Amino acid sequence: MEPRELDLAPEPLLQWLPDETLFSLASRLHVLWGHPRAWQTSMLLYGAQRAGLHHDFPNALDALIWRTKGQLGTAGQIARQRTLLHYYLPFIHASRIPEFVSSMCGGSVAHLKFRLGLLTSRFRANHPLKACAQCMRDDLAEHGWAYWHLQHQYPGVWICPKHAQPLSESTVKSTGVERFQWNLPSQESLRTAEYDTRFPTIAALGSLGSLVCALVDSRAPEGWFDATRAQLAIRAQCAARGWMTSGGNLRLRAMSESYMHYCQRLRGPRELDSLPITLGGAQTQIGRLFRSMGGGTHPLRILLAVNWLYDGWEAFRVAYEAVPAVQETVLPESSVAGAGQSSDRDPRRSRLSALLRSGLSPTAAARMTGVDVDTALAWATQAGIRVSRRPKTLKPPILARLIADLTEGMDKQTVAQRHGVSLQAVTRVLRTEVGLHAAWRHAMQRAAKANARSEWTTLLSDHAAMGPKLLRAMNPALYACLYRNDRAWLQQMTPPRVPREAYTRRGPVLWDERDRWLSAAVEKSVLQLSLANQGRVLRLSQIYQAVPELKPKLRVLERLPLTKRVIERALSRQVPKHEREDLLG
Repeated sequence: MEPRELDLAPEPLLQWLPDETLFSLASRLHVLWGHPRAWQTSMLLYGAQRAGLHHDFPNALDALIWRTKGQLGTAGQIARQRTLLHYYLPFIHASRIPEFVSSMCGGSVAHLKFRLGLLTSRFRANHPLKACAQCMRDDLAEHGWAYWHLQHQYPGVWICPKHAQPLSESTVKSTGVERFQWNLPSQESLRTAEYDTRFPTIAALGSLGSLVCALVDSRAPEGWFDATRAQLAIRAQCAARGWMTSGGNLRLRAMSESYMHYCQRLRGPRELDSLPITLGGAQTQIGRLFRSMGGGTHPLRILLAVNWLYDGWEAFRVAYEAVPAVQETVLPESSVAGAGQSSDRDPRRSRLSALLRSGLSPTAAARMTGVDVDTALAWATQAGIRVSRRPKTLKPPILARLIADLTEGMDKQTVAQRHGVSLQAVTRVLRTEVGLHAAWRHAMQRAAKANARSEWTTLLSDHAAMGPKLLRAMNPALYACLYRNDRAWLQQMTPPRVPREAYTRRGPVLWDERDRWLSAAVEKSVLQLSLANQGRVLRLSQIYQAVPELKPKLRVLERLPLTKRVIERALSRQVPKHEREDLLG
């Protein structure tokens, strides 16, 4: 059903101010309309009480466009030009950008930061609001409003690009305070930056911010920044500074000392707290710059390295363009500066394969590609390229027997002990023998399936009368394994439900009396366990440990229908509150 005309945003709407964010414009409208509650403005602009309130990646942009009759632009234009998505556009693969815009058009942006690779980046994903005191005064004089500038919000920008003075950080929104409120910059809600005067922090932060703004606001196509190409440019600059040996290895200590000295000048913003303070920390972070960035790298980590090594944006741009363009092999799942980039589509793979097929040795090909030899051997194996070996311990007879054991699905640790080699050596053979890893995995899975079937058959034989639900509870992990991997067989091997007519009294044992006593004991124990477990679902083993008399009776539960029903109910849900009161009463 179409929203009523009365629900549309009232006119006139305010116009965009220079470099203004969407959150800022909505906050100004909230002040203009004079609503006492934030949700009232949200309802008019977005059609929901808490929509659009994210200051970095707002949601419900489609609703905003409809309610404002398109006066503010299209949803794509707003997402790309008036939100913090603008900062990440150069680093997101072009094929993924519509996906992120679509997410912001919908009702939730819950997983957007995760897909951008920010939650594991150690550079904070909350994007604190920032403002320049001089800009606030100038904006108030010129436009009548102090507002949020988009450039000020970029990660890595802590010095105003216009006035060269430190930005103040807001104490609301990103801190959780006034999380669902509209907000404009004011002196009362801003915390003045206090940087360490022992280092030229202002100049260093200003240099970093200038690089960030120049790169993000360059008139290049979206998704133009290639992390692998940037890595090669960084590597070339390290070589020019004498930090690489003739064999292509890094002089890590000299590099780490320089990088640590550079990072010392950036002390102050909490966003940069993850920068190294020790030589070991610097070595670790430099090592990440020269490895595949498939784990999810924040753009700021690469920009810091560029700012450390190059004298400004233009110097880096020239070096970047001098690097041959990497063949476009990035999967659509990739996102920020290599985040989500699949390792099996690493552009270095095709180059390595070509070098090996040209007759180059694995060591030489690995050096030219920029990977270690073990990685080169593994990639060659996955590409179906057999490489010559120069074995030290694994002579041909030992290697043949080792491969035979792995082909049969023997555990790696057992194989290593059996042939007197290290676990690493066995792993290396698995990774570098064409087709062996797949054969080993298949054999392991086949053996695991056979073992699981045997366990379930034994369980079924011993407790066939229990019925499917209780039989499953006897070994839930085994049941789950078979259900996921061997469901057709499991369905054939599940016992039929025992009909109620089968619950007949046989022999001199007073089963009815025993059933009433045992069901009451089980029900009382279930209540106590439920209270102790604080709402977690119970396991059958917990119940028969609390009632020792129950376990011997599990094989004859068809004669104890009351007890069986109590157990089934306990395993499927928790005891309701009113039943607890009755039982405890």
